[in-house]
Amino acid sequence: MGLANAQTPVRLEFEVASVKSHTREAEDEPSRFNRCTAGRLVATNTPVKSVIEWAWHARHRFQAPAWVSEDGDRFDIEAKAAREISLAECRQMVGALLADRFQFQAHWETREQNAYALVQVRCGTKLKPANMENPGPDEGIWLAGAKIGDLATLAWQV
Repeated sequence: MGLANAQTPVRLEFEVASVKSHTREAEDEPSRFNRCTAGRLVATNTPVKSVIEWAWHARHRFQAPAWVSEDGDRFDIEAKAAREISLAECRQMVGALLADRFQFQAHWETREQNAYALVQVRCGTKLKPANMENPGPDEGIWLAGAKIGDLATLAWQV
C-alpha cells in the first residue's frame, strides 16, 4: 500500500474582477468597502491596506511599501463570484485577487509578545451603565449600547 495522494487545495477566485486606481477628481468621496454581499465585493476609494487587513485579519500587524498605507494610493475594486459565497470564501478570493493584481505575498511568522486577557472577576463586572445625560470629561472611551465583546475588540485594536 502506498501513501494516499495529497490533494492540492483549490484556489478560490472571483469569476470577474476589476481593480482600478481611484480617480483624484472624486477626492472627497469617502472610502467604502462592502466586504462581500451576495457573492459580490465592492470597494471604492479604498487603500490596499484596508483590503489586506480584512482579508487576513491582519490589523496593524504587517509591513508593506508606503503606497499600501492608509495615506497611500487608493483603488476602486469590484469583483463577482460565480455563485453565492461565504465570508471565509470571500476572504480567500480577496487574497487571490491581491496576489494576482498587486503581487502580494504573505509571510507568516510567530512572535512572542505580551498579551492581556480581559476576564471577569469573581464578584462580577464593575462596569456601570453610562449616564448619557452627563457623560463627564472628554477623556476615556464611551461605548453606548455596546456589548463586552465590543469593548474587547476595541481594546485589541489599541
